[in-house]
Amino acid sequence: MLPVINQTTLRMTSLEIADLVQSRHDVVKKSIERLITKAVIIQPPLEDVPGHDAMGRPRSMQVYVFTGEQGRRDSIVVVAQLSPEFTAALVDRWQELERQAQLVTPVLPQSFADALRLAADQAEQIEQQQARLAAIEPKAAALDVIDASVGSMGIRETAKTLGIQQNKFVNWCINHGWMYRDIKNKLQPYGQRLQQGFMEQRFGSYYDSQGIAHATAQPMFTPKGITHLARIFSVVHEVA
Repeated sequence: MLPVINQTTLRMTSLEIADLVQSRHDVVKKSIERLITKAVIIQPPLEDVPGHDAMGRPRSMQVYVFTGEQGRRDSIVVVAQLSPEFTAALVDRWQELERQAQLVTPVLPQSFADALRLAADQAEQIEQQQARLAAIEPKAAALDVIDASVGSMGIRETAKTLGIQQNKFVNWCINHGWMYRDIKNKLQPYGQRLQQGFMEQRFGSYYDSQGIAHATAQPMFTPKGITHLARIFSVVHEVA
């Protein structure tokens, strides 16, 4: 889904934010409305857009529309509340909107000197893009290997694959809405991560010293989830 661009105003909808953070649109709207009620953000306008209901039938749906600098700021606050790990991706999306808008309304050089400066700037941007691609290429290849792997991994194996200390990885997952500790202090995956296909639970059982059977559930990270985490950590570089 591509954000809508016109020549005067950059805009992003709550539906596009839901797609970005891989969450349901109604969940995103409720988060926006809570922040509005607390006066953390300014209420963005609502617009009707074409959509579909749960049965796939066409229907109109309302979305919040974030525009301009205020919209950029407020949308970043929303994403930071929903899924902090996607904040950088949202900033990148706004920057991409700006680049696309510049392509729609290019600034023409007014003199020969301006033309030379423009050519020099474009050459520098190309060099920077090539350098970034060269740096990202090995990481992308590694992620492809992870994504193509078979089977889910436990916490220890996932942390080892990502090159992160297990305790730091567990703390990061708890602080960023991937896992929580239940009343027995056991780690459990959040339902949202199960729905996204990032995690699953492996059920088993064991017998205690008295021969009584007990059920167990171990949180597991799917290849899709490990790939997603690897992309996050390749940008963040370190676990908070």
